[in-house]
Amino acid sequence: MTLVPFKYLNVLDGVITMCFIELEISFSSSEKHCIIINTETIPFKSQGGLEAGFKHWNSSAKQALEIALENFNPASKLHIKVNKLEGRLLLDTNNASIGIACILGLKEYLSMETTSDEMKKMHQFVKDDWKNEPTIIPNFNNIFE
Repeated sequence: MTLVPFKYLNVLDGVITMCFIELEISFSSSEKHCIIINTETIPFKSQGGLEAGFKHWNSSAKQALEIALENFNPASKLHIKVNKLEGRLLLDTNNASIGIACILGLKEYLSMETTSDEMKKMHQFVKDDWKNEPTIIPNFNNIFE
């Protein structure tokens, strides 16, 4: 089992976007990948509840990881526990930034490089999500097109 903490931070048109995630990843003997959202078992430390986002952050994290695993197609099946999805007061966090942090954390675990063009696309994806209502989960397939 490996703990993968990851921080996504960017300034988008003067808005500081930041979130912290923690993934617990291990190899699985199962025929399928397994993703478990474990954030409710940890004492609440996120501003997401203040913005009605915590439930949506969970959904965003799960969808982003499912889509990333389909696209990365690692040699072994993985068991992923999402232990932390955290924003900070006075810094903005949206559904897309949570999902992007999870994707980048998974890439780090898999020792995959991220090109500057891929990062630009991800930053734009986060920026575009600010136009959505907080309850809308962005389509993370767009990252891999």
